Amino acid sequence: MELTRYLAAPPDAVFAAWTQPERIAQWWGPHGFTTPVCAVDPRPGGAWHFRMRSPEGQDYWCKGIYREIVPGERIVSTDFFSDPEGNVVSPTQYGMSPDWPEQLLVTVTFAAQDGGTRLTVGQNVSDALAEESGAVQGWSESLERLAAHLGPCPMSTEPQLEHLWLRRLLGEWTSEAEMAMEPGQTPATFLGTESVRALGGLWVLAEGRGDMPGGGAMATVMTLGYDPSRQRYVGTFVGSMMTHLWLYEGTLQGNVLTLDTEGPNPLTGGQTMARFQDVITFESDDHRVLTSAVRTDDGTWRQFMTAHYRRRG
Repeated sequence: MELTRYLAAPPDAVFAAWTQPERIAQWWGPHGFTTPVCAVDPRPGGAWHFRMRSPEGQDYWCKGIYREIVPGERIVSTDFFSDPEGNVVSPTQYGMSPDWPEQLLVTVTFAAQDGGTRLTVGQNVSDALAEESGAVQGWSESLERLAAHLGPCPMSTEPQLEHLWLRRLLGEWTSEAEMAMEPGQTPATFLGTESVRALGGLWVLAEGRGDMPGGGAMATVMTLGYDPSRQRYVGTFVGSMMTHLWLYEGTLQGNVLTLDTEGPNPLTGGQTMARFQDVITFESDDHRVLTSAVRTDDGTWRQFMTAHYRRRG
């Protein structure tokens, strides 16, 4: 496996960011991860020993022994999973494939290019296994964070706590919903599935499939993120059964995300526009509830749909 990135900083600066513990702790790990323990002894025979912590609070200890250090040019070290004392542990203990080697060799090179650095990171593991295990994604996100640390482009943004909350939505879900537009009406029920994945560290994308209340298949796509400048959650929603693009803006209180939007009013057959409110409430990590309400002419909210999402697997 080999990854190459161009960084807008000279090789000496990139090398320093890779060997100084206070610098490493600012960028090491995938988006949302932190490195609360970062010990580095950058010399041949010296060791590095890190504790990474996931957004969910799970710790991953890793360690390596430096084989070669050429300042500003090259770093070669071993790489293995460890316990807090630095002893080697099986990669399977951290959820890796049984095929993942107990110890790897990592080679990092720094080459001057166009006023910056061409950085190359290699591991002696196959591309296929690295991709399957998540190592490619992990390294890629770490290098994105390194690039931002060294000198972010004007459009780059580090995830904030509000972005990390959205990770609770990630995964595979089943849904069961009830919908009734008029008071006293017998609710129509419909089932579905939803797959939620991350877009970098700032957005989530939820793709839903199921049956419409009146029959027929439907597909939906929802995006959610957070805009720090507006201090609001933002997003969109589209469905295969409609032409309207729904635009979300909302706020978070504890486990409840309230999203406001505007769209065709079903109470008038879509002839007028109305305000809507979708509320996502986490009952637990594996159970969330979505309620949808429309604002009526008298200013009250009429809830017309409730959907329960339960995590699969």
